[in-house]
Amino acid sequence: MYKAVKDKDRREYLGMVTAMDDAIGEVVESLKKANMFENTIIIFFSDNGANVAHGGSNWPLRGGKASVWEGGTRSPAFIHGPELAPRVENRMFHVTDWYPTLLELINKKPTGPPMDGISAWKGLARKSGKNWKRDEIVYNLQESEDHPTDPIGAIRIGDWKFLWRVPGYDGWLKPAENRTRKLADNKVWKHHAKRTGHSNQLFNLAKDPSETNNLAEVEPNRVVKMKERLKKHMETYMTLNHEASDLAGSPKNFGGVWSTGWC
Repeated sequence: MYKAVKDKDRREYLGMVTAMDDAIGEVVESLKKANMFENTIIIFFSDNGANVAHGGSNWPLRGGKASVWEGGTRSPAFIHGPELAPRVENRMFHVTDWYPTLLELINKKPTGPPMDGISAWKGLARKSGKNWKRDEIVYNLQESEDHPTDPIGAIRIGDWKFLWRVPGYDGWLKPAENRTRKLADNKVWKHHAKRTGHSNQLFNLAKDPSETNNLAEVEPNRVVKMKERLKKHMETYMTLNHEASDLAGSPKNFGGVWSTGWC
């Protein structure tokens, strides 16, 4: 499969995507046979952008997995079900919005402490701008000992995105089938290996979704306001705590399948 793609990582990546697509197709076909398809909500989304080191590509967006550039954070998604008409939705939606959105679908409301998610069900079902409540997204906010005054963070308000500080891959990498050089020889990848960081970056995503034109010096007042907004979010910041992986959940114990406690 995909023999025309010479890059091994890209070829395997395309094969895995195709296998996943086939599996989803089988689920959909089963729902149809059981007369459940028209009354089922199906959601497909990713937790991050593609990893460019393993056959992925976010072209023409900038960056990749583990960065707060659009290539690492903006991902395609779809929702299918009753009351939803076919269309492309470009308004702002965050992964935390799925929970309250699905609760509203079944006439429930979230309980417990305040959450980041905002229901978008009315906007999705009716495509009304008045019913779309999200106009801000915090991409990440993480303090580090080596940069105590400059946390890794980014925020979007309306069409504008401000990156306080962002490390990691910052390039624009075409899919392997559209490249003539190997990834290891690519200047972009060599740049990534240096983990070059950036700070004080401002972009108008409506006009520049690929984040090519830093407008921080052109819009200094906007930079100040968006940085202050991030500082406000810092007041409720929670320290990141990654628990160690449970070796019992290693894919080696399950025929290569990722399991609970490992990822």
